[in-house]
Formats: sequence, C-alpha cells, structure tokens
Amino acid sequence: MTVFYLTLLSVYIFSLIARIVRENHKNLAWIFVVIVILILTLVSGLRSGIGDTYMYEHLYSLIVPDFNSDGYEPGFILLLKGLKYISDESIFMLLVTSAIINMLNIISLYIFTEDGYFEIAVFLYIASGYYTTTMNGLRQSLAASFIFLATIFIIKKKFILYLTTIVLMITIHNSAFIMIPIYFISKQKVWTKRTNILYAIMLLGLLFYDPLMGLLGDSKYGGYADSTEGGANIIRIIIFMIPIILAYMKRDIITEKWKEGNIFVNMSILCGVIMLFSAFNWIFARFGIYFQLYNFVFFSFILKNGFKGKEKRLIYFLLILFYLMFFYYEQVISLGMVYKSKFDFLKFLYY
Repeated sequence: MTVFYLTLLSVYIFSLIARIVRENHKNLAWIFVVIVILILTLVSGLRSGIGDTYMYEHLYSLIVPDFNSDGYEPGFILLLKGLKYISDESIFMLLVTSAIINMLNIISLYIFTEDGYFEIAVFLYIASGYYTTTMNGLRQSLAASFIFLATIFIIKKKFILYLTTIVLMITIHNSAFIMIPIYFISKQKVWTKRTNILYAIMLLGLLFYDPLMGLLGDSKYGGYADSTEGGANIIRIIIFMIPIILAYMKRDIITEKWKEGNIFVNMSILCGVIMLFSAFNWIFARFGIYFQLYNFVFFSFILKNGFKGKEKRLIYFLLILFYLMFFYYEQVISLGMVYKSKFDFLKFLYY
C-alpha cells in the first residue's frame, strides 16, 4: 500500500498547486494537472495482479487479426487489436488504457471544479476507492471516463453528441446504455415535485427487488439475480448517502451559486439510489462507476461554497481524515489490497 499512499499524497499536493495557480495563471496550472495525470497513469499502468488485470493481460495475449470476441464488446476488441498492432506487450495495453482513463477523468474533474476545490476532487478520486476500481473494471471505467467528459454535452444541451458518445461506449461496455435516459433526468430541477416522485418510484423498486430481477429473465443481467456473493459494504452505502443529505441541506446555496448544480446533484442522487440497490446485490455497485465521479465534483463545490470560515476549514480536514480512514479500512482491512508491479517503485525512488 506504500505506493498508493505516496500516490495519494503527491497528486493531492500537485492538484492543490494547480488550483492555486489557476486563479492567476490558467495555462501554467495545466502543467501540474499533467503531472497528476502522469503519476496516476504510471501507477495504474505498471500494476500487476490487481483485480481483473490478469484476465485482461491474458485476453491481450490471445488477440490476433481474426480473434473471436467471445462475449467481449466489439469496440473494446477493436481497441486491443489496434494496440496489439503496435506492441505485443500487455504492459503497453495497460499503460495506454490507464492513460486514457486517468487523462479523461482528471481533465473532466479540473474543468468541472472551476468553482470548487480541485484537490479535493482528485483526493476523493483515490481515497474513495474509485482509482483502484479503474484497475479492476477496466472496460467499464474506460466507457465511464468518456461519458463523464460528455457531461459537457449535457451542460451545452447537445443531445446528439451525447447520444453518439453513449452509443460508442456501448461497444466498450454494454452497461453504458443506462446513461441514455440520464441525459433527460439529470437536467430536471432537483427537489421539485417531479424529481421527488421520480426518485420515490425508484426507491419503491427496493420493495419489489425480487420481482424486478425476475423480469430480467434469462438475460445477461438476469443471471445476477441468483448471485450468492451478497450486497455491497454497508459503510460504503452510507458514504454515498452523504452527498444527498448535504445537497438537500445546502439546496439554496446550490441553486444560487451553481449553474450546473441540477446536473451534478441529480447524478449524486442517482448514485445513492443505485448503491441502495447494491445492498441486495453487489453487481449494482458496478453501475455506480458511471455516477460516482459526479460526487467528487459535488464535494469540491459544496466545500468551497457551502461553508464559511472556521467551519469550512474544519469540514475540509474532517473530510480528508474520514476518507483516509475509509481508504485504509476498505483497501487494507476489507479487500486486503496489495499493490504489485513488475516495476519496483521503491527501488527506483531510493536508488
């Protein structure tokens, strides 16, 4: 875990510098953003044995011009074929996919946190466990990174461009289809009668979980109904409720100061609803990959604009402390995460 701790500390510092520098030197700030991206890319791209990494390395070794996708989405296989044409080394594939995922996510966070604390968004990107998730659910994280950047199309009301992005990402991971109706849901004014009824209907699904899963029948997703692996960690579910509570408490400030607030708050609420479903079946947490990034932007904004003076500083440091504790609990105690790499980071640092 030493590598993860050093990564967390270094990207927080460079993100903080980027945020401070951006106030007067926007072009110069991008240098520090690039440094953050490089650090995250190298740590992720040089990994070995984390989550499904071995499976993707094995898949890459099987790629040939006439390879049968065998259940994998065609867009992802096409990407692997293109990379295989350049290099046969699986580490090349991991570095390129890690570069794409982290570049898109960090650039998006930087753009969307212009009115917030960029360093908090990047800190949460790692401390929440999302960063390690990108090393496990590679295909879905790849699709999610493009969709997150496509939030720009929601903000600018460019539905065709947004839809095009989703359709392309379905060829990377077919679960991306759930993001098509999200375009319309996210634009609704939050905490109104319409949105309250919508989310109430979604929550009713918790009471009818078994019948709903039964409707999926013999489909690919219907198979998850019989999963015996249990639900998501209750602590993680509680954490996903925090943005929703804060969004309601600070709704007047969000309405007054955040032009795109409806989009990010609605995404946070949807993320919370999905995580409630994950209490029944862990597979729903995978859908949260598309929404969790919006929480980081939300926390970034609400910390800067929702509190003042000593209260702001207290909440800022309590958030960091709380997520550090959660990071240790989830990654070390719960998952037993151990960073492995074919490249010896510590030997390189102390050479």
